[in-house]
Formats: sequence, structure tokens, C-alpha cells
Amino acid sequence: MKMQVFLTLIIGWLTPLAPLVVQANELYQSALVEMDQAAQLFIAGDDYLEQSVDELTGDRYYSERNFPETASNLTSVFLPDTALDALTRSILLLEAQEAELPHVRYQINYSSHTHTEIPELKHEYIEVTRYNLGPTRRADLLQYVDPEHVASPAEFGVGPHVSWRFAMTPIMGMRANVLYAARKEVSDTTAQQTMCFSHSCLSLEAPELPQGSSPELTPVELAPAAYRADSPSGVARPARVMEALWAKMGTDDPMPYHINKPQFIFVISMDVVGQDSLSLGTGLQALVFDDAIAKVWLQRVQMAGMAPELTQVFISR
Repeated sequence: MKMQVFLTLIIGWLTPLAPLVVQANELYQSALVEMDQAAQLFIAGDDYLEQSVDELTGDRYYSERNFPETASNLTSVFLPDTALDALTRSILLLEAQEAELPHVRYQINYSSHTHTEIPELKHEYIEVTRYNLGPTRRADLLQYVDPEHVASPAEFGVGPHVSWRFAMTPIMGMRANVLYAARKEVSDTTAQQTMCFSHSCLSLEAPELPQGSSPELTPVELAPAAYRADSPSGVARPARVMEALWAKMGTDDPMPYHINKPQFIFVISMDVVGQDSLSLGTGLQALVFDDAIAKVWLQRVQMAGMAPELTQVFISR
């Protein structure tokens, strides 16, 4: 009898809340649809062709080429990239699908999209374009060296310029789970005309930081990489450069999302500038919520046999 009275009281207490529960569920489902539409709109634009996410994150990705230490001992519970940020993971995903090239430049545009009413719903949109600078470097050498003393085009790297788009979101057990992915190839003409900051994306010149205040940087210690982080010459590969830049520049604060206005832009070059092995990464935070600071720049330079150097520049409003 006491239990029956207790249940009657509980039902009586919950009954007025039922419409609120239904309303909250409807709001959540509507938000899911809205976010999914935004992700698909980002992926499908500008002639990109959607790719299979299952194939993208299959055995070709979780291979010794990407994860030399852990690929032979994988489980669905302990994947080696569960804690990787979306930007670093996007480069690894591209590299797993495309031919390996010795001289490359990446241009990466990043935006986060957080639902205004349900902040737990968050997407990360990445457009990562890899330019093959091998032919440019070879053509440059041919201006000064006889052809018989210049390596073949294959040695410099043969392959198209490619661009990928990824829509990612955090889920339990994966910091950057891929929702959608798309790919397209970029023509030489388009690549030549596209600007990677102040220079053409096919230029052999390095991006220069603008003038501004340069505060002393606090080093960011990265966890040991489970992926292939260094080149044979000992300099950081593009994914590791990206991880280092994002560790210093990244933010979890919600930011206004506009499909054609990335919040962060990165340009990463591997063995492009100079004759020695060198990795160079430059990042720009284009959207800054600060009364005094308009933009934040960060550059990471590493030559073979040397420790990386970081430089940060604040541009005042």
C-alpha cells in the first residue's frame, strides 16, 4: 500500500514535467538536424566529391605507414589517435589516402561550429590542401644546373595537388570523429593563383611574419606521438608541426561560424624552403575576441639537427 502511494506521488510529480521533457527532446533533435545540414553544406561545396568515412578510417589509415609502433596491436577500444585534435588527424587522414611526396606545402583552414542553444553539439570543419612542390623545386634547379645533374621528376615527387574537407565531432572515445569527408584535385593554374598568406602556394619562398609585439613564449610539451612524427632527417613532419601549432593556438571557446571565413589558417611546408631539410609552419588566428589584439600569428621553424624555434606575433587593433 505504501509503495502504491509512493508511486502515485512520483507520477503526480513527474506529470507536469512531461511536456518539458518532450520539448527538450524536440529541440535537441532539431539541433542535430541543423548541425548535420551545416556539415553537409560545408562538405559538398566547391566541387568536392564525398568519400566513404568507413574506408577512410580503415586498415589503410591504421597502418604502419601512419602508426608504426601501434598498427600491429590495434583494438577498437585503444586506438592510437583517440586523443588527437581534428587538425592533426586531418593531415594523417590525407597522407594515408594519397601518394607520399618529399616536397609539400599544406594550407589548412579551420572553423569550429557550436550550436547556439546546445553548446554540447560542436563540429570542427577542416579544409586541408596539399600542394606538390617537387616540380617547382626541380624547375628552379634546372635554371642553374645542367639537366644531367638534376634528379628525375620521380625523385622530386610526382602527384597531383589535392584538397580534402572533413567534418568532425568529439564522441566518447574519440576527440575528432569523422562525420563526413570529401576530396578534389587542384589544377596547377589554380594552385599557382592561390595565395598561402603573402606568396603563391607554389612559391619556394617562406611566409614572413608581420611586424607586431612578440611576447616570450612558454614552451608546450607535446605527448609522445603514436603516429609517424619525424622525417628521416629528424625534422617534424607536417602532422607534428600542426599538432605543435594547435597546442599553442587552439581554443575550446565557442566562436561565430561562417562557412567562407575560417577562424584559423595554417600553412605548413616540408622540404620546400632552402636546400637543407626544413619544416616550417605558420598559423594565423584571424578571429580574436580581444579589445587590444586583432590577430595572432605563430611560426615554428625546424632545420635538420636543430631544435624547433617558435615565434609569436600579436597585431594590435
